[in-house]
Amino acid sequence: ERSAALLNLTRDLVETYRRCSPEFRYQPKLAPKRVLTQLSQGVHNNGYDNSKHDYICRVRDNLYNPDGLCYSIMERLGHGTFGQVLKCEVTGNSGATPTRYAALKIIKNKPAYFHQALVEVRILKLLNVTGSTFLFPFLADKDEDSRIVKMLDFFVFRKHLCIAFEILSINLYDVLKQNGFRGLSTPLIRSIMEQIIKALQCLRKARVIHCDLKPENVLLSPTRMPSVKLIDFGSAGAPPLFSQPGHIVYTYIQSRFYRSPEVLLGLPYTSAIDMWSLGCICAELFIGLPIFPGSSEYDQMKRITEIVGLPPKEMMEGAYTHKYFVQTPPDDDDEDQELDAP
Repeated sequence: ERSAALLNLTRDLVETYRRCSPEFRYQPKLAPKRVLTQLSQGVHNNGYDNSKHDYICRVRDNLYNPDGLCYSIMERLGHGTFGQVLKCEVTGNSGATPTRYAALKIIKNKPAYFHQALVEVRILKLLNVTGSTFLFPFLADKDEDSRIVKMLDFFVFRKHLCIAFEILSINLYDVLKQNGFRGLSTPLIRSIMEQIIKALQCLRKARVIHCDLKPENVLLSPTRMPSVKLIDFGSAGAPPLFSQPGHIVYTYIQSRFYRSPEVLLGLPYTSAIDMWSLGCICAELFIGLPIFPGSSEYDQMKRITEIVGLPPKEMMEGAYTHKYFVQTPPDDDDEDQELDAP
C-alpha cells in the first residue's frame, strides 16, 4: 500500500504542477543535479574541489576543452587514487557536431598527480596518433590490432587535467566475477592472450613498459567479442623519453599479485616484467583465481618460489634480496640461498 501511495504521489508530477499553476514549464537545467563525487562539499579551488582535491562532478555538468567541445557528465564509471572516470556525452559548441560518448578521466588537482598524468598523455600520444599535432607518427599503429585504448582528447579544465578515451566495456576481473570465478574456456583465453600480446608488441616497439598489467586493466570492446584493449598507462615508463638511457631505476610499481621477481628483489627491469604479469593473468583466467595471491611482498615471493623455485643466482644481487633470502654455506648439492623466515 505504501508503494502504491508513493507511486500515485509521484506519477505525472509535471502535470500535477501544471494543474496547480498553468504557467509552469519544466526546465531540466533548473532541476537538482545528482552529485557523483564522494565528499561533495567544496573545500579547495574556489569550491570546485573537495577535501581530497577531486573535482566535484554532478550529472549534466559540462566541461569544455579549448576548442569549445562540450563534455556533459552522464555517470561515474570509476574512481581511484588518481581521480575519477566519467562517462560523458560529447558535442560541439554549436551543437552541430554529432553526439558521441567518451570516458573522461579527471585527474586530482595535485601537482604530483597532474605531472604523472602528463607522462601518461605523452605515452598515449606515442602509442596512438589521432591527429597531426601528436608526436612520433611513425610509431603509431594505425589499425585496431594495436589493442591499445585510444586517447581522443586531453585538456585542462579548472586546474584539472582531463583525458578523454574511447568508451569500452567491462574488465577481465568483472568477466571472471560474472562467471563465478570458475575460469574461462581455453579458446577464449587463447584469443584474449593473443590480443594482449599484440598490445605488448606495440609497447615494445615504442620502448614503453606498462608496469601495471592486471585483469582490471584489460577491458572488453563493446563492438565485438571477444575483443580486448589495454588501458591505464598512469604507471607506465618509457626510458627513451622520460628517464636516462638504459635500465629504469626501481620504484614501487606493479600490483602485488602480478609483481615480477626482479621488481620484488629491487633489480633493474625491462619489458619482461609485463610478460610476467601476462603469465599471471593467463593462469588466473584459467583457474579463476590469482595464482600468486600474496598478502605481503614476503608472502608474494614465498608463493612464487614454492611453485617456480628459487630465482637464479644472477638475480640474487638485488637491492632488496636481503628482505627475502639469507646466505647459507655453499654446498655441492644445495643452493647457497634460502628463503628467510618472516
